[in-house]
Amino acid sequence: MTTHKFYTFQHGENSIQVARKCFAQVMKIPDADGLSIPVAHRIGPKSNKIRPLLVTLPVS
Repeated sequence: MTTHKFYTFQHGENSIQVARKCFAQVMKIPDADGLSIPVAHRIGPKSNKIRPLLVTLPVS
């Protein structure tokens, strides 16, 4: 069972940047295959609302 860390969008970051950041982390995990990584998206720079997203990374 793998425990996932939540990745948080910085303001102005898009999903591609976050996916790259997640992918870099996933590559460090042995036997990672198509992991879904939870990403916390903070809406707005001063907002406390967080929208959870899942970034699925196919790892070959």
